[in-house]
Amino acid sequence: MGRAFARSALALLALAAPAAAAPLIIAPAENSPTIDAFFDDWSGRPLSLFDTTVQGKRDGSGDLGGTWQVAFDASRVYLAAQVVDDKFQPGGAEQGDRLFFVFRPDDGPTRTVQVLLNTLEVRPPKVQIDGKPCPGCKTAGTMRVDGWAVEVSIPNLSLPLAGAGTVRSAGLVHDADADANTAEGIVSSAPVDGSLAPTKKNLRLEALAALEEGRQIYRADRKPLGMPKRTLHGDIFGDPFPEEVLVTEEDVVLIGKDLPERAAYLYFTHGWREDPEVTRAEFEELDGVPGDELIVEHTEWSVPGEVRVGIVEVYGMHDGYWKRRFAHKVHVEFVGKGSATAPFEVLRKRDGKAHRLQIGIAVPDGLERRDHYLADPGNFYAPPAPMPWNRKKPLVFRLKGERWR
Repeated sequence: MGRAFARSALALLALAAPAAAAPLIIAPAENSPTIDAFFDDWSGRPLSLFDTTVQGKRDGSGDLGGTWQVAFDASRVYLAAQVVDDKFQPGGAEQGDRLFFVFRPDDGPTRTVQVLLNTLEVRPPKVQIDGKPCPGCKTAGTMRVDGWAVEVSIPNLSLPLAGAGTVRSAGLVHDADADANTAEGIVSSAPVDGSLAPTKKNLRLEALAALEEGRQIYRADRKPLGMPKRTLHGDIFGDPFPEEVLVTEEDVVLIGKDLPERAAYLYFTHGWREDPEVTRAEFEELDGVPGDELIVEHTEWSVPGEVRVGIVEVYGMHDGYWKRRFAHKVHVEFVGKGSATAPFEVLRKRDGKAHRLQIGIAVPDGLERRDHYLADPGNFYAPPAPMPWNRKKPLVFRLKGERWR
């Protein structure tokens, strides 16, 4: 059925800004479009014009134009085309009016999304990706007084554009109502080659673009001292949206789009002492739940100028909170006497179970038992590295509740 009050494609053309040379950067959708052939929820989103004639000719300003748009969230990519057309011809895979979206990443194959228009309303559109049906796709279409419109949603796994960098992209409309003695009209939103593949890098679905607001709120709230010691991007929740972790003088900060209770950021005040130096910071899945934990190693003064210690820690989410889930000393240095270092290792388990953590027996370097004494525990408790004169076997820790113990 028709949508008499839907915004016309001609009106959208009047609002569109001239195409910019820079790539169009799309941030994750705060409110994802509903696939229902009502296009009000596409208002205000970035758009591209069908403004390049590739083949044939247009029958005046009321034929073969319009716009297309793209959005994405944690699970799907959304595409919408609002087309100016003076005569709609029901379309299939190779006949009638046809609509294509083509994406060419630098790393990976070209992906072609064809929307089989059918009759738009009585027989709704269908989607093919690279010539194959897309059973997880959703579509809706409608006729308009000045043309027609279609919107589509596609699972991210079927069209992995988020995280693919800046891609070459184009929307193409094939218009089948041209004179039988002339080639059908084809318009594109971007330059294409002889095979109708886009040639210009012009689109990036940027999941990290959604993190800037969280960064600004964190800086305003916590007023951190200096620049972060480490900035990392990883997958804490096991979804397509990456999170950002800042390791600062005071905190280990988690910034993300879909944090619990719609928080802009979460933080844990680590309690490190004087002159900390981060020696390792990386993500690794440890607890058997989708999403990674953060492994951080740093050194600090236990006794300024005399004893320096190294500590390994694990941070992660548990019950909706960002927590320190493990901490242990792995290094001690007595200035002018010697040092000892204990290896940290992840003992991997299969079948989705939590991995065990192991602290090996420390290896002394110029350090003897008579030179060694236990330094104070500091602002948080991290057990001392196991010394060979105290233990013969490594320490193994298993996940029990929120912590490895």
